[in-house]
Amino acid sequence: MKIRLGYGFKPLTVSTLSLFLAGVAGVAVLEVGTWWAWTISVISLSFAVSLHLAFSLLLIGCRHSCKQRGENAPMLDLACLFSITLGPMGAVGVLCLALLLSFYRRSAVPFDIWYKDVVPQYLSEDEGRLVDQLTIMGAEAEYNYQAPIPFADILSSGEQANKRMILSLMLRNFHPSFGGIFLDAIADPDSAIRVQAASAITRIEENFQLKTTRLSDAYRRKPSDFGVIVKLANHYDEQASSGLSDKATLEGYRLKAQQLYIRACEERPSDTEIPWLLGRSLLRSGKLSEAAKVFEGVLEQLSANNADAALLQKVWYWECLYEQARYKELQDNIVKSVAQIPDDPILPLSVKGSIEIWLANAPIRLTEA
Repeated sequence: MKIRLGYGFKPLTVSTLSLFLAGVAGVAVLEVGTWWAWTISVISLSFAVSLHLAFSLLLIGCRHSCKQRGENAPMLDLACLFSITLGPMGAVGVLCLALLLSFYRRSAVPFDIWYKDVVPQYLSEDEGRLVDQLTIMGAEAEYNYQAPIPFADILSSGEQANKRMILSLMLRNFHPSFGGIFLDAIADPDSAIRVQAASAITRIEENFQLKTTRLSDAYRRKPSDFGVIVKLANHYDEQASSGLSDKATLEGYRLKAQQLYIRACEERPSDTEIPWLLGRSLLRSGKLSEAAKVFEGVLEQLSANNADAALLQKVWYWECLYEQARYKELQDNIVKSVAQIPDDPILPLSVKGSIEIWLANAPIRLTEA
């Protein structure tokens, strides 16, 4: 049997826990006895301090022994810290804390069980009906040329059960574009939704750190592997796009992604996909001139090979031109690509509407293409 005395640490066995409690209790008795003997002048102050240091070394030795066996817990560190700094009061306090925590653990619900209850790992009957309903709504919206109802609308006006199902679905099928919805859910008036959203964000960040460690190790082993470089760059880029951290952290992720994209371009100069990802990242960082230079370079490379970029990639370049107030070049580029627009299944209707506005004064209109 094993007992946890803190999250994120290896569990203590019952035998180790018993020895630990017995050791703390013994040190507490010795510390109290030493303090009492000093108060009635049976021993000198220097001898009392020496005994206190000896007891402290004993606790440190027990702590080191547990660590050597791979068993660890915050309570061991607290016992050493408080006993050394507070003497008998510290040892007695840690002993009381350990006993209270042991009683509490007997009735407390483990985090894993609580989390699976809040975010189930399967689709219940109600969740299945909700998924079917969203699928039907999406199909109807596509047929009627309307955008489907986004998850954010359901979170703002749905019932608690629907909100919890939506958060569970988005967590299991997480995409960086869901980040803003999770942040909105943290501000939900319902405390249960706020707790579930915060737990989901924590789980997403934990998964991100685990994946970062795995990909970073692979990159250290193979620093010239094009596939590994691109995977790590995409990983940082997606985390930066999710928005689930403070501004400085997100920009740090984006900078790492840009550096890795540049490294990938150096490893494979003939690749025409990575420069678009680099340019998009630079655009999101506000580095407009650098982004435009990258976009124009890859367009020239494609033109030299009698190839063309995907329409969605061109949209990133058009956004860059718009942010730089290069409106004439923007309109000219849209006119050149107008034949691609009606048949593109990925391009959102809102983007097509914006393109139609730019084509309003152009010789060719979208409806004529």
